Amino acid sequence: MDAGTLARAMGQALPLSQYALLTPAFNAAMLAAGCTTVERAAMWCAQLGHESVGLKFMVELWGPTPDQRTYDGRMGNGPGEGYRYRGRGPIQMTGKNNYRACSQWAFERGLVPTPTFFVDDPDAAADLTYGFVGAVWYWTAARPMNGFADRRDLEGATRAINGGFNGLDDRRRRWNTCLALGEALLPTEGDGMSAADDELTKRFPSRSKYRSYGRDGEEILVDTAVGFILNIDARIHEEHVEREARNGAPWAIALVRREAAKTDPEDEDARALLAEIEGAKK
Repeated sequence: MDAGTLARAMGQALPLSQYALLTPAFNAAMLAAGCTTVERAAMWCAQLGHESVGLKFMVELWGPTPDQRTYDGRMGNGPGEGYRYRGRGPIQMTGKNNYRACSQWAFERGLVPTPTFFVDDPDAAADLTYGFVGAVWYWTAARPMNGFADRRDLEGATRAINGGFNGLDDRRRRWNTCLALGEALLPTEGDGMSAADDELTKRFPSRSKYRSYGRDGEEILVDTAVGFILNIDARIHEEHVEREARNGAPWAIALVRREAAKTDPEDEDARALLAEIEGAKK
C-alpha cells in the first residue's frame, strides 16, 4: 500500500510524512506475515491500529493500573522487570518470555544479530529498524492469526491478541474501514510511495547561509523530507548502538563487529570503536 492508504487505514493519527517513513517496513512486515489478501490485510491493520493507536504509540503507556503493577513476576518477568518488558511494537509485545521467544525466532531467520537480542535491548522492539519484527512473530508464530482473518472472525482474533474483548468496538470500526479500502491495502514489493506522495519526495534548496550554488548560480537541491527523517532515525540508532557497545552490551558489540569487518571507508568509525572496546578489555 502507499503512504496515503496507510494513513487512512490507521485513522490518520500521525502526519503523512511519518506514515511515509513507516510504509516500507509496514508493507514488508505484511508480506512476511502472509497478509496478502484483503481479509488478512484488514485484520492486520485493524488489530495493529488499535494496539498502537494508529502506529502513534510503539511503547505501552505506563501508568499505575493494577495490570501494569502486576507485570512483575508474570510472563517471565522477575522482580522489577515488568516495566523493562512492557508492551512494545505495533502489537505491544509484552513480557520477558515473549521478548525471549521473539528473539530466538528472529535470530533463526537472520533478522537480529543474537538469540537474546530483544531481551538484552528491549527498546529495539519499538524502533524503526526492528519494531515490526515482533508483530510478524506474534502474527505467525505466537498466535497464528491469518486463520481468524480468513474466517472474518474479529472476536476470535481480538481474544487471541488481548485475552478478552478489550477495545472490540474500536477494532471493529477500524476493521470495517480497512475492508472498505479493499485491494489498496495489499502490500507490494515497492517502496510504499505513490504519486499522491510526491510532495514528500521533492528535494529543496538548503536554507543555510553557507549553502552552495551551481556553476550558473542556481541553488543546489538537497535531500527530501523523507530523506531527512530517515537520516535522523539512522543517526539516533547509530548513537544508541555505539553507546550500548561502550557499555558492554553483547548485541551492540556484535553489530559494531559486523560493520567493522566491512571495507567501506564509511565503516572506519566502527573499526575505531571496536579497537577502543577491545583495548578497554585488555
